[in-house]
Amino acid sequence: DPQSVAARLRRERISERIRVLQRLVPGGTKMDTASMLDEAIHYVKFLKSQV
Repeated sequence: DPQSVAARLRRERISERIRVLQRLVPGGTKMDTASMLDEAIHYVKFLKSQV
């Protein structure tokens, strides 16, 4: 089924990007996904304030 293949590829892309973010955010690999995304938001805001 082309729809299920497309959905699986979409989930794989999202999972890979989550893993990339986890490696970039300090402590990200030790958090659940929702907490890591919250921390990523705070981290990006912090970095923007440093420019």
